[in-house]
Amino acid sequence: MLRLTSFRARIFWSLVPIFFALFVLLGVVDLYQQGQLAEEEVAKRAQSMAENLAYSSRLAVLTEDKSLLNAALQSVTGVADFAYVSIYGERWTPLINAKRKQIESGLIESELTEEYRNKLSQSTESLIKTYTRGTERYVEFMAPITSIQSSLPYELQIASGDQTIAESTKEPQTIGAVRLALSMTRVDAQRASFLKWRGSSLVVFLCLSTIVIYIFSVKITRPINRLTEQAKRMSRGYLNEEIPADSGDEIGQLATAFNEMARALNNQYLVLERKVAERTKELTKVNEKLAETSEHKSRFLANVNHELRTPLSSIIGYARLMQRETEGQISSLQRENLEDLLGNAERLLGMIDSLLDLAKIEAGKMDVNVGLVRIDELIQGAASSIEPMLNKQYVSFIRDIPPNMAPLYSDPEKLRQIVLNLLENAVKFTDFGEIKISVSQANGNFKLAVADSGIGVAQADLKNIFEEFERGRITHDGNYRGTGLGLAIVKRLVDVLGGSVVVDSAVGRGSTFTVTLPVNLDKTGPV
Repeated sequence: MLRLTSFRARIFWSLVPIFFALFVLLGVVDLYQQGQLAEEEVAKRAQSMAENLAYSSRLAVLTEDKSLLNAALQSVTGVADFAYVSIYGERWTPLINAKRKQIESGLIESELTEEYRNKLSQSTESLIKTYTRGTERYVEFMAPITSIQSSLPYELQIASGDQTIAESTKEPQTIGAVRLALSMTRVDAQRASFLKWRGSSLVVFLCLSTIVIYIFSVKITRPINRLTEQAKRMSRGYLNEEIPADSGDEIGQLATAFNEMARALNNQYLVLERKVAERTKELTKVNEKLAETSEHKSRFLANVNHELRTPLSSIIGYARLMQRETEGQISSLQRENLEDLLGNAERLLGMIDSLLDLAKIEAGKMDVNVGLVRIDELIQGAASSIEPMLNKQYVSFIRDIPPNMAPLYSDPEKLRQIVLNLLENAVKFTDFGEIKISVSQANGNFKLAVADSGIGVAQADLKNIFEEFERGRITHDGNYRGTGLGLAIVKRLVDVLGGSVVVDSAVGRGSTFTVTLPVNLDKTGPV
């Protein structure tokens, strides 16, 4: 079945109307020419009959002899298309007339009009008129009846070669007229029969041309349909099949080119498969090495936890014990050295804890323990932890916490570590000005912002600020200590708690870190 949008349908419906219009046009032209020829033939026959009757009835008109007139009429009344005939005398009086039986009497005018009389008197040419009465058409000829009068009592012509010995004549004189009409019924019947035959031929031609055009369109579109089907199969991976190129025309050349393209694609596909297999093998080896490296890292971290963390905890314990036991017994220099020892040991322990936390997050072994968190108490505890590090003489610490803020459900320990890391980062890079922490709740989200007036972060470093061991180019001058893990841990912990963190900073203007977390965290367990 032809789809209206298919190429075959477009060929079919483009050619059928053209053939139909062409055949109709030829039929109309042929019908017109046939009708004209038939009408001309009837008109010539009517003219010839009228002129012959005018010639043969001259004597009968001169003598007004009825028998001669009837004898003259016998030559025309037996003709198949005869309608009526009238012969008029010298004073245009009707001498005799005859008609076909089916012709009504009122059809024949008994008298000639003054216009026709003048024309017949002044010329020897026949007059023609075509008219229609009812459903029948007629062609009428009026031929003048002329006579040549001699000046002698009789005409004497003696032929001598090509010369006339004695001839004395005058101009031809009109002595009457013949009025003859033939019916066009037979011509109209022939035209109607021809039209019926042409209509039947049109139907037959249209059916045959439709079949031929359909076969032609099928023959044209079959190779194209093959190309389409093969293209669809190629899209499904069948690249080793070829289209039969059984013709040498443009479509056959297209099929050949399509087969060559399919072979080239198949070869490229095989090469690509081989390269993918090779790359997959290489990646497998790399993954194995990475897994081995990860295992080594895990062992290393376990060793760090055992070999470093335990001794550091002991050092910190002994240092605090010495502070308490030697109160007032050692010099100020010794106490400062003891405080430096305790601070460095605690900082090193914090770095170790950060490494361990980062490793747990990357390994997916960080547990989420959701509980009730009172944010004012959490911030108060974090602030107490960083206040000893704060240079209160030059830096002020501001807390903006709405009163009676509703508690949130999240992991308290991880949220405390997020706040603590952000505050430590602000304290570390702020020498003058202020550090402000503010919180708010809206639309089911909890927002925490830590702003400082410190050295800020360059725009080029903002995209990497949450990467491990990334400290920015400004902090590389040695005045600011740190491992570059604090913000990386903040980003990982915020992701674990289902939130997001953004930073707004500029060099010399300070930084603002904004954390957004859900008020009610609904997941627990390792992540």
